[in-house]
Amino acid sequence: MANSEPVPVLYRRGDKTAVRPDGWKEGDRFLFLPNKGSPRANWNQNDGRLREEIRKGFPIFDSYRRRDGSQIPAGQIPKSGGRFLGAERNRLEEKGWRYSPSTGAYHPPTSTNK
Repeated sequence: MANSEPVPVLYRRGDKTAVRPDGWKEGDRFLFLPNKGSPRANWNQNDGRLREEIRKGFPIFDSYRRRDGSQIPAGQIPKSGGRFLGAERNRLEEKGWRYSPSTGAYHPPTSTNK
């Protein structure tokens, strides 16, 4: 993937990291999906779109992170904000993807990180 191509970006809705801070390029894709009426239906829609991106095999960036690249915890407390972001991160990790603080992205499995 060329550096100039748009990339998918995980984000925490309502957080300042979900806007275009320095480093995001025009065309980078934050998935804003329509409300399906229930958390379960919304997650099914969200998870389906995430799995589509996983199958493409390109890095998936995470905007909810500190300046040093480390991730800000999300969705670890029941009924707290960020549960979908936490679930998205878990899905990527379940599929063997690894987060890199130096790039701010999840990278697909390779023979060195499986």
